[in-house]
Amino acid sequence: MRAAASLLVVGALLTPTLGSPQLERYDNLTEEEAAKVWIEEIVPYIATKQERSLFKSLQTSEERVSFIDTFWARRDPTPETPENEYKLEHYRRLTFVNKFFGAGRPGFKSDRGRIYILLGPPNDIDSDPMGRLAHQYPTEVWLYNQPPHPLLPPKLEIAFVDRNLTGEYELTFQMLKDADASRHTEMLLDDGFLDQMARAEIRHMNFGRPGTLRSVADGLNPELTRLSEMALVSQIPQRQLRSLSEEVKARVSFDAKPLAADPRIDFYRASEGRLCIPVTLRLAYRDFAYLEKPELYEARFDIFGRILTLEGETVDEFSRQEFFAVPKDQLPGLQDQSLLYQLILYAPPGEHDLELVLRDNSSNSIRMAAKRLAVPDWESSLSLSSVVLADQILELDQPSPPGKKEPFTFGRHKVLPNPTGTFKAGGSLSLYFEVYNLALDEEGKNWVQLKYTIRREGRLYRKPLSTYPYPTNRENRAIMSNIPLKDFTPGGYTITVALTDQVSGDTASIDVPFHVR
Repeated sequence: MRAAASLLVVGALLTPTLGSPQLERYDNLTEEEAAKVWIEEIVPYIATKQERSLFKSLQTSEERVSFIDTFWARRDPTPETPENEYKLEHYRRLTFVNKFFGAGRPGFKSDRGRIYILLGPPNDIDSDPMGRLAHQYPTEVWLYNQPPHPLLPPKLEIAFVDRNLTGEYELTFQMLKDADASRHTEMLLDDGFLDQMARAEIRHMNFGRPGTLRSVADGLNPELTRLSEMALVSQIPQRQLRSLSEEVKARVSFDAKPLAADPRIDFYRASEGRLCIPVTLRLAYRDFAYLEKPELYEARFDIFGRILTLEGETVDEFSRQEFFAVPKDQLPGLQDQSLLYQLILYAPPGEHDLELVLRDNSSNSIRMAAKRLAVPDWESSLSLSSVVLADQILELDQPSPPGKKEPFTFGRHKVLPNPTGTFKAGGSLSLYFEVYNLALDEEGKNWVQLKYTIRREGRLYRKPLSTYPYPTNRENRAIMSNIPLKDFTPGGYTITVALTDQVSGDTASIDVPFHVR
């Protein structure tokens, strides 16, 4: 009931904003009516198609209230302050147009009203209530310097004409002062936003002939609709966000949501007594808020990770801004899937704490993970690194720069991990791992035996497979193997990787679970 009351309060707040002479029609709105007013009369020009569709599909008060809160939060340019400047400015513009641009209908429905809501007040207005040469109707020309839309020219003149002498000014592209805007808008018609028939109809109705733009379809001027669509992305402003290193101190421990999946932590030997610690995250597509663009949806996020001593001192940090894009027709099919992201950290052997923070820049939501790390000491004894189960291992044209570890990359090889450890029956799985502190014989070569043993539910499933990699002249080496899964039935398995140093007689082993489907 409280959530429903909250939405009704939102509906009540719409009344003074609209500035309509028929205010009484907004009294005693039902919840559904208030929701309809909000999406159709308050935010129709600044909500994306995806947002409009999602809001109209919501059924409960809690969902609608949560949506509205998130809608304004993702547009707040300074979320660390108590006021949402974007929301205040939008309501100011809405109040202004409904007060001054209404001519028998709410001002937000007029051409001038929509332009004002999208672009804000012009830098200058050239008004001629008596008309002018070749256009003998009352006119206004709005001048914008650097309008806040990337597809618009830096100096934009938009002309309006009251051709019916009713006070209802309509957008026109026929006046000479608006020639540049006219050419630019006509050019945009070839930019993939409209289909061929729609482009031909708009040209026929509006270019190369006298008169103003006329309404089509839903009663909206086509060029005005185009401007609205161009505006969707830039209507979500750039934020001045605090760094995540500040966020993690200020709030993460208290109100952040957990990451959807536990991060995978691997260990590999690095230089100067440190270990390289790749941290692999599975980021669900459904957990991001997307910005709508003409052909795709785009998500932007900040990611921060750090390793701390148990006393709270920082050992290493990672911070980066990232984005990814998804074609519009593919996003629905990705809702139950994840993308992989890997960050690289370094730490010496010992007990440490790992903190990970991810912020979705569209919704300003924060998710985190914290984990205790037992970083192994591989300085002297024969040791095996973490074992990566991979779908594929590719050879690169260029190795990684010396001393720099790139995500999913080991020297000249790109290892594409299988994040779930689930492989198809009849296929194969690839392994990558590293061996440290091998002994060298009198000729300076290492000699090793590898044995792979596969068990299912604790019982031997296949006869152990032994291999003898070609010797090298180094104490450390990388191992890559491919294990065929012929005749494997669906279920859970464990592969034991056992290595024998045939020079020193030392052994090391590691167990790795996997599944076959």
